[in-house]
Amino acid sequence: MSERTVYAGKLWVRRAKRRMRIKLSDRKRLKSFKRVMNDKSASRATNGWGRNRDVRREFLTLDDRNKLIKSGNGNQDLRNFTKLEIKERLFSAGIPVPLTYMTITDTSEIPERMEFLMKTFRGGFVIKPNDGHSGRGILAIKKVVGRRFITMSDEAWDEGRLYLHLDRILKGRFSRGRTDIAIIEERIDQHAKLRGIAINGLVDFRLIVSNGYPVMAMARLPTRRSRGKGNLHRGALGMGVSLHDGTLTSGVYMEKPASKHPDTGMLVSGFKIPGWQKILLTGARAQFFSSLKYAGVDMVVDIHGNIKVLEVNRRPGLAIQLANKAGLRKRLDYVDKLVNGSQPDQENGFESIKARVEFVMETDKSGWDKNGDQT
Repeated sequence: MSERTVYAGKLWVRRAKRRMRIKLSDRKRLKSFKRVMNDKSASRATNGWGRNRDVRREFLTLDDRNKLIKSGNGNQDLRNFTKLEIKERLFSAGIPVPLTYMTITDTSEIPERMEFLMKTFRGGFVIKPNDGHSGRGILAIKKVVGRRFITMSDEAWDEGRLYLHLDRILKGRFSRGRTDIAIIEERIDQHAKLRGIAINGLVDFRLIVSNGYPVMAMARLPTRRSRGKGNLHRGALGMGVSLHDGTLTSGVYMEKPASKHPDTGMLVSGFKIPGWQKILLTGARAQFFSSLKYAGVDMVVDIHGNIKVLEVNRRPGLAIQLANKAGLRKRLDYVDKLVNGSQPDQENGFESIKARVEFVMETDKSGWDKNGDQT
């Protein structure tokens, strides 16, 4: 075998390994990211991003995120991080969370619990798997009529169908095959100012927080296609949110640029979220008290204007970059240089978090590109 053939073989192996570093899912996201960034109707809130910018350098890939989680959050937190545990941590810290009505741990409990739900919580409730992910297994019941359960998308479930759903949760259908617990909790009523931009469900807010610094935010608007859920991969509309004033900017729907709600045709770009600074503070505090250094915090604004944390995600998705027409990598690098991996001060946690939130709001106002270039 000639030296030239050996060299060609080694070169092919190196190129193959390099290609494998970006998985297929990342390639799809990068294509979607480029398509959104190059859209002619892109809003002004792109912070000066050019059409020929090196997208890969700015985009946080799946591998990048997993490395960040492994180095920052630690394996112990990842193994024991369930919805019930995080709710207990947040509740102990005085952070509002939805009230837990009951839990179901065994199939034999289901008939009795269902009967109790039909008699006591006819105004609705939410069912969640304790160890679920990506919104799988979550069922929001709007009301109980007779012996039927009406979902947020106005589907009528009979007792048999609900029993089967609870049984699937317990048997691990939504938790990677591991036996699980079914959580029954209160259903949050939407704030009046947000009802106009939601269809059959709650508008919720996903905040990416690193070491007390909110670095990116997204509003998730349910659609008919998503059946009242806020998961983008199920058909919800994702709208980027300006961190400095809570204004909806650019958006993405089914991996394509969007500024209007797909069902109503309403222009949602430019809509301002009420109580935005309070949302940022609540999300940053939730990340701090969860013990995770990098997290995605999901929140809603209830009918009384209170912020409630629905969930703290240890592995937040990356579609938030599409909605904001901006990559997470540069922002995360920027705040990491500021804190060098440290958490807010333990003795004066709230004031430290408040200062970081105010800093982020000011940084976002002047532009991340401008500030990031200074580090």
